[in-house]
Order: sequence, then structure tokens, then C-alpha cells
Amino acid sequence: MTGDAHAELLQAIGGALGEPGPYIEIVGERLPEISLGTLSSPPVTLTREVLGGAKSASGRVAWIELRSDKPEGGYVPVEIDLRVAWEGELRSITDVDTYNPYFGCRVLLARWYADEFLFVYREKHKMIVSRLAPPYEVPDNVVLSDDLIEDRDILYFVRGDAVWGLMLPSLQPVAPVKFEPTGRWPVYELWLEAPGVARLATVLDTEGASWDERLASARAGAVTLLLSREPQ
Repeated sequence: MTGDAHAELLQAIGGALGEPGPYIEIVGERLPEISLGTLSSPPVTLTREVLGGAKSASGRVAWIELRSDKPEGGYVPVEIDLRVAWEGELRSITDVDTYNPYFGCRVLLARWYADEFLFVYREKHKMIVSRLAPPYEVPDNVVLSDDLIEDRDILYFVRGDAVWGLMLPSLQPVAPVKFEPTGRWPVYELWLEAPGVARLATVLDTEGASWDERLASARAGAVTLLLSREPQ
């Protein structure tokens, strides 16, 4: 999210909560050392950060918020939740599913579909799509993969020997597109070539080759896949 987009989101949150100005993030003081687990410095005072969110056409605002505070007994208290507000009132707070909130999460997509809110995020181990519909109490979560693209309101991702798709916002699966896997532990790169057409590169662990050489070779031999839009 760009600086301007983030500022607009904070302004929208403030308006949805009935505040006179933008929602205020809290930049807390942090310890000087870096944690190897999160590659960031643990807080010593309260920190509040908006990781992403969006405003609907009807004025509802949803945002993902991270709060952390000073360590207690070697444990850093961290919470990540999804909040929904409109017409001057906070209407819902639900937990964002993570392996451990201390490791944070990165929001890749946040979007409203009428009164349903959907966002995609990466936590420590998984890529997840989460959907929240009225009354905004229990989210629907589906685990994706890091090899992820979007084409015309369908999320496509690699799992096993196929490219799978989920329609947005229903999360209804589309028919998988099979491919021939290569290698025992392949690393994939998936990208959108054109609407309805994806390219899939398989990066092999070639002995003696650098990562850049392996990636260039994989991209040169990438296969073309016609993306499915048919319900499974």
C-alpha cells in the first residue's frame, strides 16, 4: 500500500468511527536489538499499526490491525485482528488466523464486494484468503500457496500438480488445471501472461548453477496454461 493509499485508509477508518480526523497509529519505542524470528525490534511501549484494509461503496470500512506492547516474562504480547466500522461505531472485531501473531502478517489484497469483505495475507507459514460477511462474526478462511495470481476476480494458485482457482467473493473453487510436475521438490513461479492465460516455470535444483541461472532457465522453459473459469 502506497503512502497516499495508507493515509486515505486511515482517514476512512477515522470517519467510520466518527472521529474528527484520521485514525491514529501509535509508533512505540523499540529495543535496539533485532529479533532473528521477525527481523524487527521488539517493542518496549504500545504500538498500533494498520496493515491494510478498504472502504466499501456504502461507507463500511474494514482494516487489519496489529498491536504489540512491552515484553512480559520474555513474551511479547501481540494481537492481530480484523475490525469493521461504519456510521460512527466499531461493529466487529475478529481474530486474524496466524501461526503466531508475533511473526506478523503481510496483507496483499483487501477488497469489498457489496457488504462482504475479503483479504489475502501471508503469515509465517501460509498464504490465506479470508472472507467476512454480515454479521461479521466468523471469517471463512482458505489456505492458498505463495504461487498466487488474480485474474478477473478469481484467485489462482499452485498446489500439487494443478493450478487451482477460487472465485471472489464466494471462494467457490473452479476446475483445476493439471500440469506435469518436474523434480521432487520443485519451486514454481506463476504469472499472468494475458487474461485467461498463465505461465508456469519450474525452478530445478540444478547442480553447480546459481539461483539466477536456474530461474532464467526455468522461465525460458515455462509452460502455458489456459486458466479455468468453470465451477468445480
